Amino acid sequence: MRGNLLEMVSSISAAAERLATASSALLEVSGETGHSVRRQQSEITQVATAMHEMAATAQHVADNIGRTSSAAASASRESASGTGIVAAAVTGIQQLAGQVEETAGLIHRLDQDSAEISQILDVITGIAEQINLLALNAAIEAARAGEQGRGFAVAADEVRTLTGRTQQATEQIKGTIGKLQQGSRSAVEAMEKSRQQATHVVEQASRSAAAGGGPLPAVTGPTAADPGGAGPPALQHW
Repeated sequence: MRGNLLEMVSSISAAAERLATASSALLEVSGETGHSVRRQQSEITQVATAMHEMAATAQHVADNIGRTSSAAASASRESASGTGIVAAAVTGIQQLAGQVEETAGLIHRLDQDSAEISQILDVITGIAEQINLLALNAAIEAARAGEQGRGFAVAADEVRTLTGRTQQATEQIKGTIGKLQQGSRSAVEAMEKSRQQATHVVEQASRSAAAGGGPLPAVTGPTAADPGGAGPPALQHW
């Protein structure tokens, strides 16, 4: 019986040793598994962090593209608006140039009419001088006739007085016409200069409108060639 007991103790001891060995192996395997699990968890965490950073970067790029698109659209609208303004200015200046030219034509015709009136006044002055001379001769003949020519002499004096007033009024009108002609010539010259300046401005504005109204406004922010800029530092070294 003692032998049997020793045999049982020996068997139990051997089994305990096998259990200890198995436990050690299991512990070692469990440790390695835990390390692998922890390593995988760390790697998964890094991957998740990287994915989050990639998503943030993608959103950053999308925002920049949106701002670039908005800025480009705004620049396009401003360019179109600027071109429209320049075109409207060109049209307005062309209309102004046409009005200046039309006004210059009217003043030129006024100058021509004034010249014709001056010629008519010259004729009136010549006729008045002839009438005055005839009235003087009539007064002389009436004086020679004595009492019989007295009435005729009085009429001749009245005619001379009227012709004198006519000549005086004619000279005043001629002076006024002369001033009008001088003013109209000055106005025509000024209008011609204004027309030339307006034409020059129209040509410049037309070239500006043809060129798109000048350079487009600067588009701020990243460009299409570099939509995301440098990006988050964590993503660069990942």
